[in-house]
Amino acid sequence: MRYRCFILLFFIALGSASAQISAPGASTTLQTSYQSGTGDDPIFVFTSQQGVNRASLDVRNPFTQAASSTWKKYNAATRTFEFYASTTAFTVDDQQSNMPDGLYQVEVSDGSSTTTYRAWVFNNWIQTQASIVDSDCSHFVLNGTYSAASMAYYDPASGEKTVLQPNYTAIWQSSGNQVARSMLTTIYSPPAVNTNYTLTLSDNYGSSSTTNITYNSIVPKADFTVEPATGEAPLKVQFNNASQNADTYEWTLYKDIDVIKQEAAKAKGQPVDSVLRKLSADNFTYTYENSGHYKVKLMAVKTNAVNLICSDSLYFKDQYIVADTSWVQVPNVFTPNGDNVNDQFTIQVQSLKSLKMTIFNRWGRKVYSYDNNNVTSGKDTESHAVWNGKIGGSYASPGVYFYVIEAQGRDNKYRKKTGFVHLFRGK
Repeated sequence: MRYRCFILLFFIALGSASAQISAPGASTTLQTSYQSGTGDDPIFVFTSQQGVNRASLDVRNPFTQAASSTWKKYNAATRTFEFYASTTAFTVDDQQSNMPDGLYQVEVSDGSSTTTYRAWVFNNWIQTQASIVDSDCSHFVLNGTYSAASMAYYDPASGEKTVLQPNYTAIWQSSGNQVARSMLTTIYSPPAVNTNYTLTLSDNYGSSSTTNITYNSIVPKADFTVEPATGEAPLKVQFNNASQNADTYEWTLYKDIDVIKQEAAKAKGQPVDSVLRKLSADNFTYTYENSGHYKVKLMAVKTNAVNLICSDSLYFKDQYIVADTSWVQVPNVFTPNGDNVNDQFTIQVQSLKSLKMTIFNRWGRKVYSYDNNNVTSGKDTESHAVWNGKIGGSYASPGVYFYVIEAQGRDNKYRKKTGFVHLFRGK
């Protein structure tokens, strides 16, 4: 009974005295949990690198005069403490640096009294590696692996081993944004540019490791702009390719959506050809001769090693290129008096293929005619289908005149307008 009390008092004193031993620079401090119940020791974990010992212990002189120290290191195989180092005549504290993993016991003596302290130290480290595997047109896999320090302590009384279990946190980032929280992660819809990824692996003892890997893109990204996207037929459109990481391009220009619907209705369930034209080009211009709503698709293609062919397709973001429908507008009055205001009888047209206009006086005599079977634009017709209010070089008399307009639009619609226009001469 006396022996047991002695042992218990010894470890209580040892635990109390452990406050005199410290570890400057330790990232984490915790306690052992010996199964023998003989009193626990502090554990100091240091952030280090593989093969580098950064652990250190500092023992304070508990006496009022100079003391000496004897350091011993625990040998788990023999379950004994073996000489490690010694220091003589220190007054304040004694520090040991670059210490390997293990349990250390230091005896501090002033010649007449001796005090003993113990502590575990571990040099903790993580080393990460990163690779890219299983890369194809639809995805690739970020593969992170690691090696790390193994930290285990032993109960000096029983020799029982306890392994410290780190809790790891893995984070993949790209351009400062978090991508995943798993060492092995699949990236779908790969980027079309070479992209750097960073893996950081951390544990709950303050250690971390970071490594980088570059994804060398094998996929293209289709993109394009059009100018203009809408206007009068014939509509001349510039197609500008803005794709990334592609070798070849295939454009598909589709027919007017209404034409496709009409052809599909006639086909009664049979497939119809909806393609207006296919082109293999970078940038080009195309003229839509007829009015309508037209879809456009660009497919960008990249050919990689081992004949892996990746492609990406994109439809025009505004859905349709719109060549406006045809129309004719006619004024009902004009004043050819030389004041440069409404001096000419000018009709406004849009998306016409042909235009014929005839003007008669009140007795049915033809005083002006215009005929154009190749109308190119409204502006073109403005410069031609214009009556200046003269007949044979002389000013026509004020009054009411009758017009007949016959036109065919680029939407293949026939348009006919008849009516009266008033000619005023006075200012």
